[in-house]
Amino acid sequence: MADTSVEQLHIDVHIHFSRLMLELEAMPPVMVNIGTIPGHIAGKKLTGTELVAHALGWTQLGIQWCQFVHTACCQQELTGPKEGFTWKELKPLTLWMYEQYPEFNFKGICHKFRVAHQELVECIIQLQDERLKKPVTKNSQNLAELVLEHVIALYGGDLLRLRVWKKGLGWI
Repeated sequence: MADTSVEQLHIDVHIHFSRLMLELEAMPPVMVNIGTIPGHIAGKKLTGTELVAHALGWTQLGIQWCQFVHTACCQQELTGPKEGFTWKELKPLTLWMYEQYPEFNFKGICHKFRVAHQELVECIIQLQDERLKKPVTKNSQNLAELVLEHVIALYGGDLLRLRVWKKGLGWI
């Protein structure tokens, strides 16, 4: 992971986002409000809107981390994924993300997700490889590792989550 370049991170974010969006766009409209998608927390079932809200939340955190690296020049560290939340306990952050966009319908939140994705890509492209690889957390994780673990891996996990869910319903 430490060898990830700006170019490779940009490509990985774009590929995983594109695959997830194709799966989201293929959801029949009647399915988006069915709260039966396996959640990121055991026992929690999601609607399509909640699933996208979670992915959007992590994408926006990726943007904030990139901006932090731009402005802090890695002389400070990120003490948590978001102010008020810790790296060790992500469940409260996950639950918070599910509820952040009640005003959006599925199409609206997907649009907001696309816009945030584009902003994340632009933030990544503006970085230099050296800044991408400097530690930004107490555990010496760098920005590339954070984005790979919390954004790109989430996109891949959500893609699999949707496919398994659809298959279980007999839709694919």
